[in-house]
Amino acid sequence: MATQSELTSAPKRRWYHNIADAYRVTKRTYPWVTWALIAIPIVLLLVAVGVCVATSIGVVSAIGWVVVALTAGLFFDTMLLTQLLTRATYAQMDGVTGAVSWVLQQIKRGWSVESEPVAMNKKQDLVWRLVGRPGIVLISEGPHHRARQMLAEESRKCARVAHSVPVHTIEVGNDEDQVKLKDVTKELRRLPKAISKDEIPLVAKRLESLKMRTQQMPHGIDPTRAKINRRMFRGN
Repeated sequence: MATQSELTSAPKRRWYHNIADAYRVTKRTYPWVTWALIAIPIVLLLVAVGVCVATSIGVVSAIGWVVVALTAGLFFDTMLLTQLLTRATYAQMDGVTGAVSWVLQQIKRGWSVESEPVAMNKKQDLVWRLVGRPGIVLISEGPHHRARQMLAEESRKCARVAHSVPVHTIEVGNDEDQVKLKDVTKELRRLPKAISKDEIPLVAKRLESLKMRTQQMPHGIDPTRAKINRRMFRGN
């Protein structure tokens, strides 16, 4: 266990640490990102210099143009890195056990999300459950021929304790008719609303009786470990 002195002496993460991590993650999928980040400010700087030369403006105004060009370059670099980071993260997580959990953790409001999978087999196929305005949603990770059986079983369980609440199923994977990992949030938004906001915690409370006990898990599998290891995205 870390001592108090070790905790206080640990280096704090600054904003530039986050940018460095984002760059490392993005570069794994898009190796050309380095040249793009360098090229954008250079191009804008050349445009600014060209404008200054063409208009023969004064030194002070020229410096202002250069500052604006560099600032705009950093702004567009940040936008590009943000967009590519999201795509790169989904690409690198695709097929990783527990990837759906990371996606569900990005949902800020309107949903009650289980922190652990509600079903798991020896192949480490998973089923996650959440409750929102559309009702109960079960999301699977795994091949279609195995996922559909797990989803059907969990749907029956949910119907027994919340028979008046709609149960939706989403299969995440790369098989035909499965939803891509990057499209999970979009798929959730498409579901029609069926219950009120006040009913969400009540339905979630009913489903607590269905929580799978640890001893019911296949031997050697810990459901609390079926999550994304965030260190894999820090380039360490």
